[in-house]
Amino acid sequence: MEPSEFQLAIEQIMRFGIVVDPLLANALGPREWDAGLTRAVAAADSLFARYGTAEHYHSASEVPYSLVISHLCLQETFLATAIMLAHRANQQLLLHERVLEQAFDRLENFLRDVGFKPLYDAYYGIAGHDLLEPLIYCKEIPMAEFSHGAKHYPYPPENLDAFLYIALYRHVLRLRYDGGAAKVAISRVGTRTYDWLHDLLVQTGYLRHRVQLSFMYQFAAAVDGDEVARAVWPEMRLFRQSFVNWMQLEERFRVLEVACGKGQLTLDAGLARRVCSGSVTATDKSSLYLMEAKDRLTQSGDCGNVRFERALAEQLHYRDNTYDVACGSLLLPDVDGRRAVAEMARVVKPGGTVALLQTCQLDFRTQFFRDWFEPVFQLMGWNNGWTAAPNHHPMCDEVADDLQAAGLVVERVAKDTMTGVFDNPQLVVQYIVSGSNFIEEQLSKLPWDHRNTLIAELMDRGRDVCRKYPIAERRVRLPVLMIEARKPQGTRRREENDDR
Repeated sequence: MEPSEFQLAIEQIMRFGIVVDPLLANALGPREWDAGLTRAVAAADSLFARYGTAEHYHSASEVPYSLVISHLCLQETFLATAIMLAHRANQQLLLHERVLEQAFDRLENFLRDVGFKPLYDAYYGIAGHDLLEPLIYCKEIPMAEFSHGAKHYPYPPENLDAFLYIALYRHVLRLRYDGGAAKVAISRVGTRTYDWLHDLLVQTGYLRHRVQLSFMYQFAAAVDGDEVARAVWPEMRLFRQSFVNWMQLEERFRVLEVACGKGQLTLDAGLARRVCSGSVTATDKSSLYLMEAKDRLTQSGDCGNVRFERALAEQLHYRDNTYDVACGSLLLPDVDGRRAVAEMARVVKPGGTVALLQTCQLDFRTQFFRDWFEPVFQLMGWNNGWTAAPNHHPMCDEVADDLQAAGLVVERVAKDTMTGVFDNPQLVVQYIVSGSNFIEEQLSKLPWDHRNTLIAELMDRGRDVCRKYPIAERRVRLPVLMIEARKPQGTRRREENDDR
């Protein structure tokens, strides 16, 4: 399979709101799924009979068709999508009939409109990535240990066999014999294959999405990322609401929101209601986030002036001089700040504004934080603690510099601090390991048992820290910046003169 084929397949499944994640599909047993599991498997079998057989796989690529993998692809994709929808709907993992119908509709729409091959390619590449990842870390695994799936949990051992034989045949993996004992090792071809698979999963944002869903099987209680963030930073919603008020929007304004996520600023903080006679175009690079935002918009029953659209912050597909305001909440470090601000400046009208709500760099070198997260510092090679992390949050001055570099004039700045509460060990650990891009990417490369051991150690350390330090010493204050810059009048005329 060519990298371009895999990238296209990932982008297509994200656009349809489908979750291809064998880890998620296999992580929870029948006890958690109750009777819904039987209905889910039957529905997946129906889709397999209609779309997944060999005659539906028309391909000139090098990806081999496997009846076993084809069936796993449809069944596990259906289950993972249903699990995601179930948790989104009611914060539980019960596969009710309505959730199963929604998952079925999404998957069938994809198969009917796009076809089976892209889904198979996506599943084949993601499962291959999962198969190779522990070997990138461990270099080789005893055959007996590999066969039992210790490094690949929650993949069932019987599923690993099918992938192992294909990997050996295609020289991605090899067997090495040491004193008569067989070991599975990764080849140079396998290393190169893993590298491009991993890079594309990062570039498309799909790896981050998978990591954010992993809380369902890595932690004892399935608490989603938004709830975790609210527990650690309980003032965040108030800051978003304050930001909407601070922007001094007029009801008639056309507003572009960049990196809107699931609509926290658009819907929860009241941005759409503030411009009730105007409009909000809310954009994000994640099709899955946008689909959830659209669902929330439909459920709200109002805000008919909102459109959610997929767009890269660094490459907006909107015309110059279109919007009265372009805004963003907590853009960085998820986007390239300078490029994103330049694009926001391009699409606002002369006299229009670019407004940002941004958390800034914080020194986490407090003793309680060091005691709690020392294993993370060691894993990442941060000898100086959190401040050695690679540009997780910008400095306040850097945000202003980006706005000025885009030709904007900074007019208003407001600075404040937001208090973080490091109290509940499970929620705090989940926030740290899945709420920070650079940490979650590194942890995702660890084999399951290493990752699980690290999370368990952080939980234990958290309980010790909560006993040792009073709550007043376990609060951190995060600098928050609100900044607004205006596009000079006459910019349009200069552009028109340049064109002539």
